[in-house]
Amino acid sequence: MVGVNAFEDDEGPMALTSPDYAALEAEQKGRLVALKQRREGAAVSDACASIRAAARSDDNLLPPIINAVKVAVTLGEISDVLREEWGTHDP
Repeated sequence: MVGVNAFEDDEGPMALTSPDYAALEAEQKGRLVALKQRREGAAVSDACASIRAAARSDDNLLPPIINAVKVAVTLGEISDVLREEWGTHDP
């Protein structure tokens, strides 16, 4: 049986370390700022407007959302547009 008899480990349990969440958060925020600086603002506005128009009608939301992702609209921005149109569910 592998790991029971043939490959016994005398080193003991492996020490696990916790990630530095503050550093990870700072890194992610930096990448988000860089993304927002290098994308085309007009394309982002147009994509958000298309999502808003589809949310107000019976149109399929998937094509405008896919277009928005292609022009670097973030998931948070897409969600904000939908929340503004539909609100949130408060139980």
